[in-house]
Amino acid sequence: MGFRLLELENTDAGPPAFRRFAYYVDVQDVDVLFAELKPKLDTLPAGDVHGPADKSYGQRELLVVAPDGNLIAFGQAIRKQQE
Repeated sequence: MGFRLLELENTDAGPPAFRRFAYYVDVQDVDVLFAELKPKLDTLPAGDVHGPADKSYGQRELLVVAPDGNLIAFGQAIRKQQE
């Protein structure tokens, strides 16, 4: 498991605590995590949860907007299928 903290370089992108930071947590199985968190995620406002979804850059991610407006991403590398 890994944890990454990303800060936007352009601080004019929005008001303080509005997606200036993204917290990225590497997990082994994002779908299992989603199933575990789903009862709590269902209590969040509409649009604050996205995924799990496969991304073009090779990650499967669950994105959650935290109450402070920052983004929390949980992701795993997508394994390439053998041909």
